[in-house]
Amino acid sequence: MSIGPEIQRLHATVFHGRKGKTDNRFTYRADYVLCPIGEKAPRPVSGLAFNKLGLWALHDRDFGTGRKSLYAHAQHLIKVCNIPSFAHHSVSLLTMPSLLGYSFNPISFWLFLDERQQLRACVAEVTNVGRDRHSYLCKIDDFVPIKPANKIVTSKRLHVSPFQNLDGEYTFQFDLNASYFNAKIKYVSPTEDGMTASLSGALSPLSTRDLFISAVRYPFGALRVMALIHWQALKLKIKGAEFRSRPLPPEQELSQ
Repeated sequence: MSIGPEIQRLHATVFHGRKGKTDNRFTYRADYVLCPIGEKAPRPVSGLAFNKLGLWALHDRDFGTGRKSLYAHAQHLIKVCNIPSFAHHSVSLLTMPSLLGYSFNPISFWLFLDERQQLRACVAEVTNVGRDRHSYLCKIDDFVPIKPANKIVTSKRLHVSPFQNLDGEYTFQFDLNASYFNAKIKYVSPTEDGMTASLSGALSPLSTRDLFISAVRYPFGALRVMALIHWQALKLKIKGAEFRSRPLPPEQELSQ
């Protein structure tokens, strides 16, 4: 996967499917950006602002603890995850920008690639509707390249859905190439329904035209995503899914 100084657009399809006693599934489209993170800012694209109000924008406050710059947070992740130098030749953030100041990202991905542009590690940063945040380090032993067939298992730590317990495991799979990204997440619980989610789509250089078309095609941006989440929650409640109150988030920032 070749990631240079240009910001790329991911025209994504998002899928969620729940199987078991309360079957429910939905698909929606959304636009994400794949932004290279380095000491120097990426080449600007009119319509996409950094840390200021814009049609679309990326804000430091919306990632990690919200107290570091994107570059400083990437360096922090490298340190706490013990990612070796050969495994972070380049770092990129895949995320949904805010639209007219409103931001919400159910999941963002920090991608760490080697000099051959092979994925060596990924930090999946999950945010629930209560704005609690937790990250999961996805890697293979010794940070060998992550291939599409690799299944990376980690314990669930953050309460995400009010209709699921805080138990079970996530299995992550990643597929990247020069023009495509796919992340698949499978949740398995010993006590209740399982879930499969995916975020996939074509990558292409981001343009100002893309940003304006996206604002028309998917009005309200992240606010639309929040509304869709609440709509699906209402459907689950009508179907008889059991509601759980929101527990306290984990004290640690990241699970390895």
